[in-house]
Amino acid sequence: SKLAQQIKSFLDNAVFKNISMDEIAERLFKSKSQIIREFKKNFGMTPYNYLLEKRFEMAKSLLCYSDKAINEIATALNFADEHYFSNSFKKRYALTPSNYRLKTRH
Repeated sequence: SKLAQQIKSFLDNAVFKNISMDEIAERLFKSKSQIIREFKKNFGMTPYNYLLEKRFEMAKSLLCYSDKAINEIATALNFADEHYFSNSFKKRYALTPSNYRLKTRH
């Protein structure tokens, strides 16, 4: 749907920004529950999970192709802190960000 695409566009542009569902809902003149329901219907996941997925993909790219410190990556991608980022990354990929970086660099 057009609305789902608009939400996706906001999220795609928010990887390095701190944006809330309330903010997206306000900008699109919809309720927060409408935003979540419409997005999930079209993309099979909540907007929050989609944004988290995008952030982790960007984190993997930054770990692989940049020399940014892990705390800088966590901050740039709006994670609460380095420990939360590292723990979440490890749960998701079974590797710490440092180990991922070592494994993916040649």
